[in-house]
Amino acid sequence: MRNLNSPRKLGAKNGRGPRQAQNFFAQPLYTFTVTVLTLKLKVDGKDIPLNEFVESILNGTMTGAVTSLKGIKEDWKKIEISIQK
Repeated sequence: MRNLNSPRKLGAKNGRGPRQAQNFFAQPLYTFTVTVLTLKLKVDGKDIPLNEFVESILNGTMTGAVTSLKGIKEDWKKIEISIQK
């Protein structure tokens, strides 16, 4: 019986040498598609620059909320939102 507390050797005999380990870790675990969305914020006609975090939060929140509505197609091109007080 193998001692479970001893480290396992990575050798050529068991087919798990350094090259096999390197090849395993070089493979991506997940693949996904990134869609780039452009977000512009204007307050009283003035362009407000957004950092990456705020842009990501606003993009996710707005597109998630709008695309969950009935009648919105998956291939929409532009969403316009106007907020006034």
